[in-house]
Amino acid sequence: MSDWQSAGVYAWQHGMQAFLLLGLVLALWLLTDLLRQRRAPQATASWALLLIFLPWVGLLIYLLIGVRRVPRQSQRERRLQLDCCAERPKEDASEFDRFLRRLGIPGASTGNALHLHVDSHAARNALLGVITGARKRLCVGVYILEDDEHGQGVVEALIERAQAGVAIYLLVDAVGSSRLSRKARDALHAAGVQFSEFLPVWKALWRRVANLRNHRKLVVADARHVWTGGRNIARHYLSRRGWDDLSFDVIGPAAADLERVFRQSWRFATGVELPEPESCAQSDGASTVQWVPSGPDLEHDVLHAALLHLIYTAQRRLWFISPYFVPDEALQTALLTATRSGVDVRILVPHRSDNALVDLVRSGYLRELQAVGAKVFRYVPRMLHSKAWIADNIAAVGSANLDCRSLMLNFEVMGFFERDLDVAAVVQHFNTCCERSKRGIRAVGLWRETWAGALRLLAPLL
Repeated sequence: MSDWQSAGVYAWQHGMQAFLLLGLVLALWLLTDLLRQRRAPQATASWALLLIFLPWVGLLIYLLIGVRRVPRQSQRERRLQLDCCAERPKEDASEFDRFLRRLGIPGASTGNALHLHVDSHAARNALLGVITGARKRLCVGVYILEDDEHGQGVVEALIERAQAGVAIYLLVDAVGSSRLSRKARDALHAAGVQFSEFLPVWKALWRRVANLRNHRKLVVADARHVWTGGRNIARHYLSRRGWDDLSFDVIGPAAADLERVFRQSWRFATGVELPEPESCAQSDGASTVQWVPSGPDLEHDVLHAALLHLIYTAQRRLWFISPYFVPDEALQTALLTATRSGVDVRILVPHRSDNALVDLVRSGYLRELQAVGAKVFRYVPRMLHSKAWIADNIAAVGSANLDCRSLMLNFEVMGFFERDLDVAAVVQHFNTCCERSKRGIRAVGLWRETWAGALRLLAPLL
């Protein structure tokens, strides 16, 4: 090898060493930012491993999506600016209701009429009924909106209402609704719909918040009638041949409460403050509804805290439906403790979800729970997208999965019910799904168990 070739190799080797050393120094510098954040130990460890062992890769990913809390100007802006339209007296509130109030959540509202949709056809009809019934204002916030053969009817209904003089505010997630066509967007704008995207990708990358998505699904008409739950507006969620899912609609004061949640999302996305509803709707219903929103713009992980409280205080049963099951260590420990305490713990997940990596990671958690007595069910017919929790005599339905992303990162909302008939409807849905499921999760070989255990370290990043 000639002298100039040797010099080139020598310079290349030293250049690579300097490049790797610079990446490690920058990664260690970012670790100081990571350690100042209030993350779960498992999440902190996952990010630390990525930054140390793959410094340049970890550096790039952390700079793009590493922010967990959205910076705000003041602590006041991190608190829920919500009021309850028909809050029941504190002396009549349940212990769980009082716990949520101590976290800053408004109390449950009374006098609502609630209907659960386990069938996609009923869900679509209820959605269109809420939209076409709007007379003054319609607030729509959804993760996925597509103008396919099932979403197109919803888009057309929104356009018709806008042309009839209804003020419509439509907020879609920029990533989830990326397949919404330009033709549909232009038609909505032309009809007078006030359309906005939640954290457009270029803006999110610049602010390092591309990992934070608005996963809520809600449609509120005149602060009186609301449609919400786990369904998006697209073929998978509104077709009889699509995924099995769960949603519900409510007529009554709870609608105004959820509109306030939407208005906070709208203000976050656009900087514009929408006016308060003119009045609080009334109904002759007997349901109590309490909304628990969560998101990285809030001071506390309210939904995560509420879930842990339910698990540790449950006496009889803890039943969960979730398409994705990747709990953090605090949640997994709570479920193990409840199972060992004699609580009937049941986890219902799809036999195979649409995310093979998440399915691989979840298996270790499920086997661990099954080993101490929890019952695991795998729904066979198709993808199960329902999100529902049952803890003794309380049920919850909404947008949150049982994973770190939903409980720690995404903007989510769950509705909690306490009326026996409402809880029974959720229980019936759970039991019906279990009848169509396989019981248990099988043991796997050493290699797959090791691989799943290694991926568990990255669970907070999934």
